[in-house]
Amino acid sequence: MTVKELIEKLEQCPQDSIVIVDSYEGDYDLVKEVSEFEVAEKKREHTNAYMGDYASVTEYPPEKFKQERYNAVYIY
Repeated sequence: MTVKELIEKLEQCPQDSIVIVDSYEGDYDLVKEVSEFEVAEKKREHTNAYMGDYASVTEYPPEKFKQERYNAVYIY
């Protein structure tokens, strides 16, 4: 989803709605922060259901990523 797509969806919501995210063990938490950084899709050497498909480009060596990089907005 892009920022534009997110804004379009949010514009359809009541403006006084709270914004929540998944909590660590279950249920939900309010959004606490929004940040921006560069990510890339990781090359999958094996399936690990606990790890995401994307990571900050500073987290791993370049050979662990597919080539394309993205500006990302992280909501937490």
